[in-house]
Amino acid sequence: MTVYGVKKNSRYISINDGVYVSSAYADKYQIHKGDIIHLKTEYTNKKYTLKVSGEYNYPCAIAIFMNQKKMNQLFDLDDDYFSGYFSKNPITDMNEKYIGTTIDYDSLSKVSRQLNVSMGSMAYLLCGIAVIMFIVLIYLLTKTIIEKNAQSISMTKILGYTNHEVSSIYIVSTSIIVSLFILLTVPLDYAILKPIFEAMMKEEMAGWMPLTVSNLTFLKTIIIGFISYFIVMLIEYQKIKKIPMQDALKNVE
Repeated sequence: MTVYGVKKNSRYISINDGVYVSSAYADKYQIHKGDIIHLKTEYTNKKYTLKVSGEYNYPCAIAIFMNQKKMNQLFDLDDDYFSGYFSKNPITDMNEKYIGTTIDYDSLSKVSRQLNVSMGSMAYLLCGIAVIMFIVLIYLLTKTIIEKNAQSISMTKILGYTNHEVSSIYIVSTSIIVSLFILLTVPLDYAILKPIFEAMMKEEMAGWMPLTVSNLTFLKTIIIGFISYFIVMLIEYQKIKKIPMQDALKNVE
């Protein structure tokens, strides 16, 4: 937990008097305006109780923002105490030995860059495996349906129906069901996995990394699902074309 004491009328952070939690803090622990939070120092076990005045849009860290003087009073510090600067540009008029840490864009995005480097290629691999599993599953499903109805398909051909008409009887109905399930299960998966991911992150990570999925990602997932099924449908259409009309006479006595 980082507590920022903000100078009044700061050019960088605009807050009123009170205690404001970062958006990451609010999202991780479901904190809202008016809630009471309890803080404890790491080494002295001294406790502080604060009432939340609002949320400040800062998703980079678990943090609290409050007036500098009130923060110093709360933590028994000198009235003019401070330990850092907000600055848009690198500080050049101070000896570097007096600068303990510089928090900039690179340091804040370090975790995301590390994940992208270490797991980026793995994500594509998992995506490819998932597509293959989906194709195999749908193929086995449609293959079973066609094989169990091979004799009926053969009889339908004898009655004069074309391969296209026969395929529409068995493939279109399956296509409707698969399409409905793709459209329903994609958002359902997100609704189920989101609380599981958040619970895991609360236990395993000191900071916070919100799970966000863009609408474009949902659209890509649905399109990949339809393309995968279209491939299976073409394969099964070829299987229907190869079913001979003689099969209808196999069980005739």
